[in-house]
Amino acid sequence: MLIASFASDTIYGRFCQDLVRTIVASARPDYLAIEADTLRDMAEHVAGRRVPGILVLSGRPESDLLQIAERLRCRAILFDEYAEDLTGNFLRQKRLTWPVALQQTCAFLCTTAPARRLGGAITMLRRPGLTLRMLLATILQVLEMPMEPALLVAAAARIDIRLPQDLDRDLDELLVSRDPAMTPAGSGIQELTMDAVEMMRNIYEPIVTLVNGGDTRPIVWPVEIFFSQTEKKAVSGVRPEPQTMLGPARFLYFGPYLCLPAGHWQAMAEFEVQSNLSKNRVEIDISRNNETIAFSLVDLPEEGFFTAITDFYNDRGELPIEMRIFLKEGAIEGQFELKKVMLTPISEGV
Repeated sequence: MLIASFASDTIYGRFCQDLVRTIVASARPDYLAIEADTLRDMAEHVAGRRVPGILVLSGRPESDLLQIAERLRCRAILFDEYAEDLTGNFLRQKRLTWPVALQQTCAFLCTTAPARRLGGAITMLRRPGLTLRMLLATILQVLEMPMEPALLVAAAARIDIRLPQDLDRDLDELLVSRDPAMTPAGSGIQELTMDAVEMMRNIYEPIVTLVNGGDTRPIVWPVEIFFSQTEKKAVSGVRPEPQTMLGPARFLYFGPYLCLPAGHWQAMAEFEVQSNLSKNRVEIDISRNNETIAFSLVDLPEEGFFTAITDFYNDRGELPIEMRIFLKEGAIEGQFELKKVMLTPISEGV
């Protein structure tokens, strides 16, 4: 039985989808091919079945699909791309704004984290130098499918691949021939400003390292990706204006609605305060899916820079995290400015 989730809108994801489907249809007609994009679809197909399957993940699969795969002890392939390439695809092809593209990319990384960490998945990263031969070899290995050359050639021809001519061709070249708008691997956000690129790398690289079992290091959420009371949208490379404390109790900053891998975290927010003469304070809360999972109260100094620490546990890596900063009391003076937020994993289980 083949269990497949094809949720990717990327050129690479669609190509891999077609390739797996075609190979299975040609070489293993006894396999039941299931294509499911939602938990309900998957549940309807696998109800009452006990045969181990093969899960092919492309794009952002639902966490529930991953749990089903784990229960069925499926072999899995993650058709993966550089985080920056995913963001670029969301920007160019889906016409999303860059903060939303950032959110979608983090959701993909954190949703697939369990499959990566459990070692039940083989990741095929689209990277410079990846050839069709390498891709095919991995797919056939996971499918446990030694394929006759003539059968493979016939299958490839159905999706306009010429074998053996294309076998050792760089996969990027093959994909560009199908869609000239495709950006080479590793260059997905080259059209953004360098400040925006640096912001994204400070967010992505620690997550990628973490979900692949590497050393932990802080994730930086810059103030540019937060929303503020006066600026209800995040703008690439533009810092929100410092927030006046004049007025009633209210929120000052909120966002950025990014996913984090499951585990224990420490959020350290850095601020600057000016002219806080009436000794106000703020509440920092961490919420997920409109549910507060941690909060802290911070008394503000009259002037200067300071940090506030909030520890929290995130057990749902696929749900976005929001940090909200509330002014607890009304004020007639003062200015408050968020500088950045640093998130550090604080448990071995992350």
